[in-house]
Amino acid sequence: MAELGKMKYFDVAALEARLGLLTLPHFVRECEADFLRMCGDIAYEAAWNPRIKAIFISGPSSSGKTTFTNRLSGALHMLGRPTTLLSLDDYYSVQDPVYDEHGRPDFERLDCLDVPLMLDHLQQIMNGTGVEAPTFNFKTRKREWRPEGYRKLAPRGILLAEGLHGLSEQVCGNLKREQYLTVFLMPYATLNSDRRLLDSRDIRILRRTSRDVLHRNSTAFATLDYWPVMDKAELQLTNEYLARADFYVNTVLGYEFFVVPPLATAQIEKDFAALERGELRQSPYLRPGQMYADLPAAIALGRRLVAAAQKLPVISPSIVPEISILNEFIS
Repeated sequence: MAELGKMKYFDVAALEARLGLLTLPHFVRECEADFLRMCGDIAYEAAWNPRIKAIFISGPSSSGKTTFTNRLSGALHMLGRPTTLLSLDDYYSVQDPVYDEHGRPDFERLDCLDVPLMLDHLQQIMNGTGVEAPTFNFKTRKREWRPEGYRKLAPRGILLAEGLHGLSEQVCGNLKREQYLTVFLMPYATLNSDRRLLDSRDIRILRRTSRDVLHRNSTAFATLDYWPVMDKAELQLTNEYLARADFYVNTVLGYEFFVVPPLATAQIEKDFAALERGELRQSPYLRPGQMYADLPAAIALGRRLVAAAQKLPVISPSIVPEISILNEFIS
């Protein structure tokens, strides 16, 4: 059973002291090295155990599951264990979702996935059979079948399966426990100044806001308006999945506070301007014809995040290395 461990506490003044011309690159390398070390430790544990055929990876939204999985894959290859990657998000069902009382679709439920197809593919891959895995297009919300979707486990290979429900008993519970490892990811930190500016939830909201605008045909306000659905899923699932994890990885990077919040809140401010002009786009996360579930709450959250970001220095995203988990949210 994994544990969250101690929350990381960051102080704005202490972080600002690391922003010098010579100190900033060292600080970035230090943060990234800590993250890669955690990937390497898990890879070492798996690579030297010949019984391990899969690693299941879970964590709440915007924890960095995709990039972590790619880094873990690279580390395993270096240790002589080839990998096959499977994103559970690609098994989203094309059927109509369940809506909450405000009209928000609940895409966080396990039954929003095509579970029978996903389990069939997992079992076939573990048995050494090749499968044609789907790709889910989040902009069109349609399933696509592409040539690069073919998945087959190589000799001595390890399947890396990642998704919100990667540690569900229904997903990995049919396999022999000695055949797989489990990893739970989540940023777990607080940023303080004269008061608390940002907490773990805020970190994920800012990451997701930036990512959704870039990759999911969303707006900043739409992400803020949809966040209560993700909050509910986190409360229901975090303790269960963390208890099932062999490893916990804290994915917060100290320097991200000067990169992600400025980018995300710039998108929020664009929506404030669009709102004033009467040009705010409809949220893609609601029933057709419904603009927002609770726009006043989204506005209040947006104002708080913008106010917090205004107290932070800004550094160029160009400082972010190509291998960084942050690229999942900023590029």
